[in-house]
Amino acid sequence: MLFVLSLPAVSLAAQEQQAAPVQAKQAEATVPQELQSPRATMATFIHAMNDIKRGRTERIEEALRTLDLSEVNPLVRRERGS
Repeated sequence: MLFVLSLPAVSLAAQEQQAAPVQAKQAEATVPQELQSPRATMATFIHAMNDIKRGRTERIEEALRTLDLSEVNPLVRRERGS
């Protein structure tokens, strides 16, 4: 009797384990190539800031995308991030 009751729990756990890799792959797909690793993120930031210093101010958006501003209030996020 106990065996029969535990079957749905085992089946549910197996389904959750199969869904986890799919969700992880979807999350990876949404991350831009230049932000997929700490090294790539830092390189993107440094190159963008060097370009800004050389007068290419349009690169500020790319530099800001490398910063994690999720803890900053959205009303002041742009001011704090730039």
